[in-house]
Amino acid sequence: MRSQLLTNNNLYDKVSLVPFTKKERCNLASQEEQPNRELLKIEYQECVSSGRFIVGIRFSYFVSFTTFFFILVGAFHYVWTSEVEALKQLRPGVMLAIAGFGFYTVIVAMILEKRSIQLYRTSDNRAADVEQLMGIKSGIRQIFMMPFRTQYLFIKKIPITHSMGIAMFYRAVASIWIVLILFSVYEIVYSFFRVKEACCG
Repeated sequence: MRSQLLTNNNLYDKVSLVPFTKKERCNLASQEEQPNRELLKIEYQECVSSGRFIVGIRFSYFVSFTTFFFILVGAFHYVWTSEVEALKQLRPGVMLAIAGFGFYTVIVAMILEKRSIQLYRTSDNRAADVEQLMGIKSGIRQIFMMPFRTQYLFIKKIPITHSMGIAMFYRAVASIWIVLILFSVYEIVYSFFRVKEACCG
């Protein structure tokens, strides 16, 4: 009867009124506190797979964003230098629309980048915890979580990390679009005064 109570995991046996010795209670408690190793392996694999998937998605949309950036810059240049009469009248507005949309894509890319970093770090942290639960000492994910000495550029102003490199690229692209937006606004104002002067003259 007692061995059945120790091996059975249902709630009825655990709350049974049959008295247990101190040793039996300790053994039962240790069995309940020990996580299932197979489940830990499955969770570890899921954490590692999630981390790899997030890294792959992160750099995929980075490449896509870079390609889209050059397409928009090409479209802006085409509109600016076009000699088509119909396009000349709409040129400042179209240029502003392209530049504004380009700046919008930078904001979207930055949001996705921040979220990807959060998810990746969460996966890595959980994988490191699972390694400890499985009794793995100095596992690869635990090493990733260890504080390390970061190298810097320009008198310890810019840390040499993937996140900082991508962030600097996004900031540079955002700056380009801001300049093009201001240039487009200038073209709109200049065109307005030119038309007004032509009408008055």
